[in-house]
Amino acid sequence: MRKIKMVMLAILLLPAVSMAQMETKAGDMVLTAGTSISDISFGFNGNFQFNITNKIAAHPALNYNTMGGGSFLSVDAWAGYHGLSKIPYLNVNVNEKSNLDPYLMLGPTFYKGELSNGLAFGAGGGGRYYLNQKMAITVEAKYRMMLGNSYSYVKWYELGVGFSYAL
Repeated sequence: MRKIKMVMLAILLLPAVSMAQMETKAGDMVLTAGTSISDISFGFNGNFQFNITNKIAAHPALNYNTMGGGSFLSVDAWAGYHGLSKIPYLNVNVNEKSNLDPYLMLGPTFYKGELSNGLAFGAGGGGRYYLNQKMAITVEAKYRMMLGNSYSYVKWYELGVGFSYAL
């Protein structure tokens, strides 16, 4: 339970660390490669973000995780919300442009492993700190509930860091 509270706190505080937000536009695309740790695994991932509107983005990702001597591959079909300037308690000022792009995510994950395969549902949040117009460091926290043959109702959190490149 303590791990869940820590992940939720990280998700809520991550966007609040900046006083402004990077402006995203429809059609923006970002590639991210990174690594992650969780309570059940260590992994690598690749993510492609495509902004459908100025605030809504598709966040599909391919993840490879090792777990207890085995491994599994998963695909996230998540959607992201980048309009955090409209949430009053974050105190975000859109007139001042910053290097930070905070976002929230939600969606299903399909996974296949050596012992099991199935479906998971999750939510998370993250932030991308742009070093220049194209390159950024990304930090994400995700929480999933796996539904499958041998992992019925396993809760799985993940903390990751990566490098992003805006196309």
